[in-house]
Amino acid sequence: MDKALTRFSLLTLVAAITAGAACTTMASSEQAWQTFRADVQDACRAAAEGAGFQVETVTVDPFGSQHYGLARLIGHENGQDRQQLLCAYDKQSRQAEVGTPMALDPDVRP
Repeated sequence: MDKALTRFSLLTLVAAITAGAACTTMASSEQAWQTFRADVQDACRAAAEGAGFQVETVTVDPFGSQHYGLARLIGHENGQDRQQLLCAYDKQSRQAEVGTPMALDPDVRP
């Protein structure tokens, strides 16, 4: 009987530790994703502004693709009408690149 009780206690302890580790992993993963999104936003904004685009809003894809963080920026360049840019942020090099300004679809709102 004592062996069965000891075995049950050991299994209960292992289950509790595993559950606690899973909760910690989930919490740090969410923090890591928040940091990733902030990095994408900052790098894309800097790349766009470096190209002379005045950024009004940045919308970051929450997870991006396997290799890239992705964002859409809305703003204008040289007093022109509002336009959009797409940005790719390389997850390895942490460098952002923007495409050329594109007209906004009149039905799209930031």
